Amino acid sequence: MSAHSPRTGPAQLDAPAEPDGAVELEVHEVRPREPAGLPVVVRCISGRLRVGSPLHEIRETAEPVDLVVTRIRRYDRDLPYLDPAATALLTLAGPPDARVRSGTHLRGRSAPSA
Repeated sequence: MSAHSPRTGPAQLDAPAEPDGAVELEVHEVRPREPAGLPVVVRCISGRLRVGSPLHEIRETAEPVDLVVTRIRRYDRDLPYLDPAATALLTLAGPPDARVRSGTHLRGRSAPSA
């Protein structure tokens, strides 16, 4: 398949989705909790992360967490999803004692597309 079409220009290629809908994020920075949730700067390692995606595990310790992505913000714009290799500021809803730290990897499932 060509990356260019003579009639339409560059092809729009979707990021490959994990077959089971799995997503993994690397946490770069954890900011102070706000009323809307916990702001974290992450890089998407695998899968397509969507607003509404549940995050259920810290990879390094296999510790369960109960977090939901409520906002994805990149370049001062809200986005509906984040593809692998992209970095963004997320807002996570969940218990205040979730052990999210810089350097940890969060695993979860991609929410269905709208």
